[in-house]
Amino acid sequence: MPRLLVCRECKTIETLPLFDGPKELEAQDPVLGQVVARHVQKHGDVKMDSAALLVASEDACSCPKEKLLGFHTFWEGHRDDVLKGLQERWTGFHPEFYATHDTYKEDALRCYSRHNRPKGADCIDYHDDSKRVTPSTWKGREVWLCEFCPVNSAVETAKNLKAHAYDD
Repeated sequence: MPRLLVCRECKTIETLPLFDGPKELEAQDPVLGQVVARHVQKHGDVKMDSAALLVASEDACSCPKEKLLGFHTFWEGHRDDVLKGLQERWTGFHPEFYATHDTYKEDALRCYSRHNRPKGADCIDYHDDSKRVTPSTWKGREVWLCEFCPVNSAVETAKNLKAHAYDD
């Protein structure tokens, strides 16, 4: 049964082996120490609730899956469900959200390169219907591929300058 180190800062869940020494010495575990040191180096000292160490149950599970899987511990029978729940609860959105977001960013950067990396707000098809991600019936809630592109930053900055959003 593993220990799970959940980091809210970098949105990861790391599986560590169980500590085989006395419980009172677990804080001195070199494996845990290395992983925590790596996160502290990466994020600096952060709030106490930005990480958690969880231990998967070693107890026998008496769920309906037992008939299919035979005797199993809670971790063995429900590993995927536990990790999915932790990701949604501790690290932010469902992993599928991040995969979709990354896909849109990659597509937008491909488009940006195809247009020879336009400077400022000079993209020829910015917010064009061909770049719409959401249906056209979603008035006021539209999303365009352009919003994942570097050009969008220049467009938003120009819009904010025009609206005097940066004035003192």
